[in-house]
Amino acid sequence: MVGVGVDYLNSRVATAYVSHAALAEHFGVTNDVLLMANRTPDADPAAVEAALLDLVRAYPAFALLDYARWHASQLGANQTRTNILYVLMAFLAAPALLALANTLGISALERTREIALLRAFGATRRQIGRMFLAESMLLAGLGAGLGILAGIGLGYAMIGALGAAGFDFSYSFPTLGVVIGTLVALIFGIVAAMLPVRHAARLNIVGALRYE
Repeated sequence: MVGVGVDYLNSRVATAYVSHAALAEHFGVTNDVLLMANRTPDADPAAVEAALLDLVRAYPAFALLDYARWHASQLGANQTRTNILYVLMAFLAAPALLALANTLGISALERTREIALLRAFGATRRQIGRMFLAESMLLAGLGAGLGILAGIGLGYAMIGALGAAGFDFSYSFPTLGVVIGTLVALIFGIVAAMLPVRHAARLNIVGALRYE
């Protein structure tokens, strides 16, 4: 055995690099799965590609890809996985928004008499609305903060795990992601507070004072 390594093409399993002779002798494998070759600087790219295409036609199991096309296919596949992740995140964020709105709605119902007393003592509808809006944004900000801290910790741990597996990646703090995540959380807080604010604004003071 010459060595054991991990590379991009074999990122899911540890790979042992051995000679073709050793592969045939010890494992009985004589066929190739992947062949990589560099073109000499003075070679004509079109002529090389045409010759390789003629060669590949005799081996239907193989496909010919140059580096540019292979790189583009990998980027496309990664972008597809990223888009799927964004969709899953949206599905996870929607229940969180509903849960926050539900919490604020229950809070508004339980504090009906409190809201009525504040209105009776001179608080305006706008002031009551700001109170619920501040509470909603505080809850959203707290949830976003905990989520961001957990995400940063998991990202740092992932970089450490990849480093232990042989991939040398440097950790980059996701400043833009933190800013976007915080803004989205605050927007969710504003949206979740709309119904409780509307309920508090339409509250009948006399009837609310009698609320049990």
